[in-house]
Amino acid sequence: MLSSESSRRDALAFDPSTSERLRVVPFASVPPKAWWTDDPAATASRLGLPDRFVLFPSQGWPHKGHDTLIAALANVPDVHLVLTGVDPQDAARGTWVAELVDRSGVRDRTTMLGFRSRREVFALLRRAVAVVQPSRFEGWSLLVEDAIAAGRPIVLSDLPVHREQCPERVMPVHWFEAGDEIGLARMLDEAWTTHRPGPQQELAEIGRTASEARGRASANLLLEVLGEAIDGSR
Repeated sequence: MLSSESSRRDALAFDPSTSERLRVVPFASVPPKAWWTDDPAATASRLGLPDRFVLFPSQGWPHKGHDTLIAALANVPDVHLVLTGVDPQDAARGTWVAELVDRSGVRDRTTMLGFRSRREVFALLRRAVAVVQPSRFEGWSLLVEDAIAAGRPIVLSDLPVHREQCPERVMPVHWFEAGDEIGLARMLDEAWTTHRPGPQQELAEIGRTASEARGRASANLLLEVLGEAIDGSR
């Protein structure tokens, strides 16, 4: 069971003999009802964030594209970046990101919050001017699902899986080529000047409705695949 058609193509490239056994079940983000009662502006203020920021919540694995994002940030002097999931004290996943921030001269425009709860991150997603996802590879992006659920614009690397994930463009999407820091800088600037901090009622309602619909579709697909597996084992 795979999360995307893009992943299915990768699997077939490694082992074509699996074609009859592979099933695609994209997952969705359906936040608990209690999370919608939180005040995103209050959460951001409590964490010491400015009124306007773009958010990248991701651990510091190399393929996630922190290097492209920070290089792009150096070319967009007005944008403030907030990172979660990156602990500057974590040698494997965070120290290199903190060092890159310092070398690039963007420390005064970068806030590293370390690891926060999923509930806090969702509140920050709802507040951000835009969510940025600069990854060079994904099987299916939970961050994209979260951004859609939160009702926020996305600055998104142009990967086949991301195109698959955002075919209906339920949220405003600013595309750039993965690894292209100049293109990302241009899209960051475009998003920064186009959008304002959330929540915004219309996008919030669209996102919440989309997340619930995507969640139901994912659950129905999962039940179909499980039913097929059970019938095939008898």
